[in-house]
Amino acid sequence: MANNPSALITGSIRSFFTLLVLSFLLAGASATGAEDGSPRVTDGIPFKIGGDVRLRQTYFDNVPYYRDKYFSDTNFLRLRTRLWAEIQPWEDVSFRGRISNEFRYYFEPSGTTNYRFPDEIFVDQLYVNVKKLSGGSLDLRIGRQELRYGTGKIIANGTPKSSGRTEYFDAARVTWKGIKDTEIDIIGIYDRPTNNLVINPQGRDLTGYPSWREWMTEAGFGIYIKNKSLPKLTIEAYSIYKRESSWEFDGDLYTDVGRVQIYDPETNMVKVPALQFNTFGMRIMPQFTDTLEGNFEAAYQTGYYDGGTPKTGYMADFLLKWKMPFLHRLKPVLGAGWYYTSGRDPSKDTEEGWDSPFARWAGYSVIYQTTLSYEGGGRWSNVNMYYSDLTVNPLPWLQSNFMIGYLLAPVRDGGGDGNIRGWLASIRANFQLAESILRKNDTLRGELRLEMLKPGDYYPENDLAYYARWELVYSF
Repeated sequence: MANNPSALITGSIRSFFTLLVLSFLLAGASATGAEDGSPRVTDGIPFKIGGDVRLRQTYFDNVPYYRDKYFSDTNFLRLRTRLWAEIQPWEDVSFRGRISNEFRYYFEPSGTTNYRFPDEIFVDQLYVNVKKLSGGSLDLRIGRQELRYGTGKIIANGTPKSSGRTEYFDAARVTWKGIKDTEIDIIGIYDRPTNNLVINPQGRDLTGYPSWREWMTEAGFGIYIKNKSLPKLTIEAYSIYKRESSWEFDGDLYTDVGRVQIYDPETNMVKVPALQFNTFGMRIMPQFTDTLEGNFEAAYQTGYYDGGTPKTGYMADFLLKWKMPFLHRLKPVLGAGWYYTSGRDPSKDTEEGWDSPFARWAGYSVIYQTTLSYEGGGRWSNVNMYYSDLTVNPLPWLQSNFMIGYLLAPVRDGGGDGNIRGWLASIRANFQLAESILRKNDTLRGELRLEMLKPGDYYPENDLAYYARWELVYSF
């Protein structure tokens, strides 16, 4: 059943209708509230249920990712199904859980058997949410949850190697609102390399850097402050501590994974020692006029590897957005930005490359996330990018975004002889297709995306690289 189109179709139908049947069975058990979308009530306890089915096809070709290595002719379908439930036994206390599954069919490379049907069925949300403690000023959430702050440069994805299946953190978050116009979050995170709440486990590495398994545990804690006391100026500040456990790999694989390494010739294994570092940063969001706003963020990090090698890094992210005062029907928004992350200079004894504490994900570009995959997909380190984008709404149900960027490498460590990473262009369209199809308030939406990269002299070759995908998502 692994790589058979009929198996994909059969599996898709089974997953789709299994979720629908479970949803309607749970809905049928409710006494009130099902028709208007309000929480259902069973024995006086409100609860909610829902889910989604996502079908996505991805294609990319000639994408450089390590020295003279390239991803070429990769084309596959992926089907993800999720079902969630939330129960509220008391007014300010709720429990939420979600189970997920994803399997794939590869057109190219043919014969690929990863993510076969039915694949893993895993828990990617399971938490308790308590509100209005301590006189109403304190909220608490403990368990497996999703976290994202700001534009996703610091905390955004707890499972960076899951390839978009999920983004959960095993975490605890306390939010204090005791100061006017201020929220203070205290966060603790402990992410294991594999999911321990799973049926039919496949042993997939979720937290590491390279494409092979290295079983790295990520842990940390921090404070994130948001303040809106100044008119037309939101300020955020944070301090995040992180520790990455040591990991090792076969010395016959790659020779450089962007990390301090210790090679053992007797075992032919390369060990990357444990790393701990602190990241301090600030983000401000000024509203200059009714049509012009900004987002400016900067961060610095310092720490060390076990053994004493020091580690530093820094990041800057600047963006201006202009809501253009004409063509009102299209709602055009023009942006201009600069994103900079320090790089690791292999000639120095210190590690100076930027590491997002818990935010390795696609960010600005999926194709460029792939180019960075040899040392960790989404590890936007050693990048200097200037870009501009335009967002328009040509139809009430359609939003389009066009982006072009020019990328450099602060440190020349690529397979070529220069520091020009290249030109990047992307086109994305998000559309809402239908609502209330099978039940009240369900939706069907889709996305089309095309990205192109013209590599520069940072790479040994400069053939045009492509990334394309389409997807449909039914949510209920």
